[in-house]
Amino acid sequence: MKEKLSALLIVSIALLMCAGCQTLPPAPEAQVTQPVTAAPAPPDITGPAPEPAPPQSVVGVARYYASRFHGRKTASGEIYDQKKMTAAHESLPFGTLVKVENLANSRSVIVRVNDRCRKHEEVFIDLSREAALELGFIRQGKADVRLTILENNPTKATTAAAKD
Repeated sequence: MKEKLSALLIVSIALLMCAGCQTLPPAPEAQVTQPVTAAPAPPDITGPAPEPAPPQSVVGVARYYASRFHGRKTASGEIYDQKKMTAAHESLPFGTLVKVENLANSRSVIVRVNDRCRKHEEVFIDLSREAALELGFIRQGKADVRLTILENNPTKATTAAAKD
């Protein structure tokens, strides 16, 4: 029994000694330094200011809410009114103003996002019935559209839409 205990002690000490051993990382290679160059000249600001970038747009499919949702609460807490120019989008902030253009007839409307729509492969925005009527796709049920964000400041966009 004493021999087993001694052998176990020796093995334990050997393992502890090995655990303390480390290999050192290789020495870093000498770094080549780049010569210091003069800073570039500041841009000429005497000319006219550059034009702001045009709003970005995406092309996708729009559908519209069924009449059965009229009067129900939206995700933003508002009551859905099918006669107002509103929309549901899966990720745009509530209050965002969006221009929606029907690619088949070039009609366009401006809507305010006040609801969320479920994620779907082809549909990327749900419009109020009034918006779909103005875009001219009530009979088809859906349309290929171009969506352009006009105002992405929810507080300001909500205030602007309330004035309409």
